[in-house]
Amino acid sequence: MSGDLTSGKAGRSVLYPDLYCWYVLFATLDIIITTIVLDYYGMIEANVIAAGVIERFGFVGLVPFKFATVALVLAICEYVGRVRPRMGLRVAQAAVGCSCVPIVAAALQMLSGPEVVLI
Repeated sequence: MSGDLTSGKAGRSVLYPDLYCWYVLFATLDIIITTIVLDYYGMIEANVIAAGVIERFGFVGLVPFKFATVALVLAICEYVGRVRPRMGLRVAQAAVGCSCVPIVAAALQMLSGPEVVLI
């Protein structure tokens, strides 16, 4: 692994592998924490589409739905990054940053108790 963790490099199979690892990690944590706050804290899913998936297919359906969205975001990063490398890097960084929001919100919910709904 190179010392430059975020820049796209020619010859790699993907442009931003380190950012993608973080993004997949946070997506996985999102699923785990969503399961915890919905099952153990009795909260509701704020994302209408994800809530519909959970209602129709349960948490078994949430996993492929979440990772389909992850694949879509990674494909967008790759496409944009190959056309405009700096913009692709920013999109990948934004994806990682945005994926932290529901995790932090859920953690705050768990710390403050089930009576406060943040997400």
